[in-house]
Amino acid sequence: MTARFIIGDPDTVGERLTADLALGIDGFTINAPANGHIEGRVALLGRTAAAVVG
Repeated sequence: MTARFIIGDPDTVGERLTADLALGIDGFTINAPANGHIEGRVALLGRTAAAVVG
């Protein structure tokens, strides 16, 4: 798999991460340069990703 972007609401991001896991991906490196400085965005991304990976 190559580097790519996932853009969307928490449901969309969760669905895309879940689809990647189904392909056999066993981990993610997540970067939020566009909105990581906005209060609450990193926490939201963390909750979204944690719901997928358990």
